[in-house]
Amino acid sequence: MTGDAGRPIEPGPTESTGYRLARWAAVVIVGEICLVVLVFALATLRIDQPLTYVGAIAVATLIGGRVGGVRGVARWILATVLILVVALALLYLAIVVVLSQLTGP
Repeated sequence: MTGDAGRPIEPGPTESTGYRLARWAAVVIVGEICLVVLVFALATLRIDQPLTYVGAIAVATLIGGRVGGVRGVARWILATVLILVVALALLYLAIVVVLSQLTGP
């Protein structure tokens, strides 16, 4: 290596917390968009096999994870769990909105 013998080599920049949070937000947002599009497409085609919806979750996780740069098995599992939790929360909110519109004030 060429360089000053007296100067230590400085480590590369590390990822900040904000950058990591933005990457996970990208994983969840892109994964959710893909999941919603795939579920609507499957419902439109009247496909009601549960394994097909599991495949849709896998594809949504794959696309969201690739966009967010997920690496490692544990992070892929975490990405799947996050996408599913957000999907269930959105489904719950949609049901509450529909029920509140049906029952009135």
